[in-house]
Amino acid sequence: MSDHDTRFLKPSQVAEILNVSVATLAAWRSQKRGPRFFRPSGRLVRYSLDDVRRFMEGSPVATADQPPDRD
Repeated sequence: MSDHDTRFLKPSQVAEILNVSVATLAAWRSQKRGPRFFRPSGRLVRYSLDDVRRFMEGSPVATADQPPDRD
């Protein structure tokens, strides 16, 4: 992959990274959820790899073994 390919991802690539379906990503977009995306033209959708990473880092879920941090 070139540098350009690694920075801007297709929905199918993001779906694979997040282990969700492309349809789930489409639903999230319509619900204003999920990673930030942009439309360079018309119906074309792209994601920034940095935005996908931020989404993943900002969506932690506590498990039974790791209770949430308390301030």
